Amino acid sequence: MEPILGKNIFPILRSTLNRLDGRLVDHGERVTYLVCHMLRQMGCPARRMLDLCILAVLHDIGAYKTDEVDDMILFETRRVWNHSIYGYLFIREFSPLRDQAQAVLYHHLDYERFPVGKTESRETALLLHLADGVDTWLRGHPPESLPGFLRENAGKRFDPRQVELFLQVQEQDRLLQNLQSGQYQSELHTLLEGLDITPSEAHQYLRMLVYSVDFRSETTVAHTFMMTALSVQLAWRLGLPLAQCRKIYYGAMLHDLGKIAIPTEILEFPGTLTAPQMALMRTHVSVSEEIIKDFVDPEVCRIAVRHHEKLDGSGYPRGLRAGDLTLSERLVAVADILSALIGRRSYKESFSEEKVRHLLRGMSENGKLDGQVTGLVLSQYDDILRAADEYCRPVIEAYQRMKDEYQRLHG
Repeated sequence: MEPILGKNIFPILRSTLNRLDGRLVDHGERVTYLVCHMLRQMGCPARRMLDLCILAVLHDIGAYKTDEVDDMILFETRRVWNHSIYGYLFIREFSPLRDQAQAVLYHHLDYERFPVGKTESRETALLLHLADGVDTWLRGHPPESLPGFLRENAGKRFDPRQVELFLQVQEQDRLLQNLQSGQYQSELHTLLEGLDITPSEAHQYLRMLVYSVDFRSETTVAHTFMMTALSVQLAWRLGLPLAQCRKIYYGAMLHDLGKIAIPTEILEFPGTLTAPQMALMRTHVSVSEEIIKDFVDPEVCRIAVRHHEKLDGSGYPRGLRAGDLTLSERLVAVADILSALIGRRSYKESFSEEKVRHLLRGMSENGKLDGQVTGLVLSQYDDILRAADEYCRPVIEAYQRMKDEYQRLHG
């Protein structure tokens, strides 16, 4: 059995992004609902319709890298370019939908400013633009005013053919009434949970989600994937079975998902956190557990949420002791500390090899970290880090591409 089933990717996605700002999740689902009905009316092939519905769910994922959330829910805002660029880059670099990524880049571009042939995803971008505009209009205006608003802006903001199509579908399917009553949610969730997502696609979406969390702070860009690489290296060098290595991989990948709920100013705080700030930071573990507990293998969940526990009971959140912690859980805890020590943080530069060795040896001798795992790190330090660096290089390169492309597109 797969540690994470494809059908559970979008509940995880929804639950994660909802922790940062529920307005965007609600908006994304409403846009997706409208897009889905219009595609169905257009006779869109089933697989393509599902792909475009997924794209609609993700169309605002770039907002989790920006501070635009308050502005972008207002339809008249002009500060929508940043999140469109980031969303485009996330989807292009990390998702199975890279061929449709330009639709996200241009989903706030008005019809009259959208030259024919500008992008292969032009129709999809305009469809997202229309559905996005409908939902934002309804937030501040009565539903009966919508047809007049759309017809007034047909040929200007919106594709006139899509406007007429939408009004036809509204008449048939009572879209606005379903949005108002909340009935759209059960219909949409049934559709998304029934998606035929392959294990490879599920893995790509999960990686994209983790990137959207890590990339919020420049100092955490590679942490999750370095920690994952170190965990897998340790598991492999200890001779653990392949199935166990896969669980360790997914547990490590998901371990910091709850940091989506931690304000960036705390993630990037340049000094020692105050007691209240530290208490808030530590909630990321329980948030991670709440997000994944119903959707992943229970062992994967435990590996993910026990990465701050210590063998002497001094860890958190539960203060577990050696007898409570499996080898996999102990291993990931060591990998997390190693990744933190060798990585740059807002409050420190990366530590030297000598200091890393000294700290790890001390925590092992003081009964906080597993001696077998720590001993493996100390005895094969260079080889383990070299292999982990090799694994993480594409992540750093992708992040640099995103930064360069963002600057080019943003101008």
